Amino acid sequence: MSFIRLTFIPPYQSVVPPGGTSRYIIWRPALASSGDFVQTWAEVEAAIAAASGDITVAVEGPATIPAVANTEMFGRTLFVPYTNAIGASTDVTVADGGQIRNLRGITGSLTLHGAPTVTPFLVLDVAGIPFTIREGAQLNLDLGATVPAVDMAASFTELAAFQGGQYNNNAGIPALSLAQIQSGLTVLNAYIQLAGTSGPPAYTSELFAGDGTTTLLQIYDASAPIVAQSNFTGTLVTLPMDVGLGVVYDDSIVPAPSLGVDDVQAAIDVLKVQVAALVPGTYRESFTDADLVLGVLTVTHNLGVRYNAVVFYDNTDLYVLPESVFDVDGNTITADMSTFQIMNGDSIPGTWNVMVSS
Repeated sequence: MSFIRLTFIPPYQSVVPPGGTSRYIIWRPALASSGDFVQTWAEVEAAIAAASGDITVAVEGPATIPAVANTEMFGRTLFVPYTNAIGASTDVTVADGGQIRNLRGITGSLTLHGAPTVTPFLVLDVAGIPFTIREGAQLNLDLGATVPAVDMAASFTELAAFQGGQYNNNAGIPALSLAQIQSGLTVLNAYIQLAGTSGPPAYTSELFAGDGTTTLLQIYDASAPIVAQSNFTGTLVTLPMDVGLGVVYDDSIVPAPSLGVDDVQAAIDVLKVQVAALVPGTYRESFTDADLVLGVLTVTHNLGVRYNAVVFYDNTDLYVLPESVFDVDGNTITADMSTFQIMNGDSIPGTWNVMVSS
C-alpha cells in the first residue's frame, strides 16, 4: 500500500490515485499522443474503461467519435472543452452508427452533435442516470438525421439543461424528435436557466417523443417555460419551481398512473436533487482513529447528490489521498484509511478532516 501527499495541483494536470488510473485526460486529435494528451478515440475509450467512467475528458477539437464506437461511460464521464475562452468553441461529432452510453454530461463551450440514420448516438439505459448540459454547452440533432439523437431506454433517466445549456433539433423533420422515450418508461427533464441569467431561446417542440404508455416529468423555472411537445402522447407532468429558493411546487398535482404513487414521487425526488445540485453544498467533518472501522471511515454528508468532490487533510493540515473512496449513495461515502494507519504504527495520529462538496 502507498499514499500520496499533494499540496498543489497545476491546472490540467492529472490526479492519479493509487492504482494508477488518471482522472483527467485531454483528447487532441490533431497531434500525437503525449502524457495526458491522447490522439485517438481508442485511447479515450481505454482511459474511460480503466477509470470505470470516473474521468473528465477535456476536448481540444474538432473531434469525431467514430462510427464503430459503442462506449460505456457508467453515468460518470464528463466532456469539457480544453479551451473555454470567450468566443472559443469545441466541436465533437458522433459519426453515424457510433454510440456513447450513459454520458454524465457536457459543459462549457462544447457542442456534441450528429446526424444519425442508423441508431441514436447517445443512449441512456441505466435507471436514474442524468445527462446534464451546463454553462452554454449544446446537444444538437443535425440536418440529415432520420433517427433521434438520444435513446432514453430506462426509467428515471434524465435530460437536464442548466445555466445556458441548450438542446437544438436542426434535423428539419417535424415528426422526428431529438430524444425518444421507450414505451412504458417514466423519464425526467429539467430546464432551468437560473434567475438573473439570460437563458437560451425556448427549446424545440420536437424535443421528446413518446407513446401513450410513457410519462414525462418536467421541472422548470420562469426563465425557461414549458414548450408543448408535438411528438409526445404520454402523460406529461409539469412542475414549476422557484430557483432562488430551490422549491418545487405542487407535488400534490402529480398523477399516479399504473406506475404507482411511490415511483412517481421517487422521480420527483430525483428532479429535486438535480435542482439542489445547482447550488453547491459542502459538508465538513473532523475524525480520529477511533472513527475508523477496520481502517474504513464512513462519512454521512447528506448532500443528496452522487459523485462529489472529496478532500482529506491529515493532522498536519496536508492534503492526502486515501487508498480508495467509494460513493455508496447520494448521502454517504466510505474511505479506506488503512494505509495511513500502517504508516503511523497502526493508528492515524491526531485529528483529521474531510470535506465533501457537490
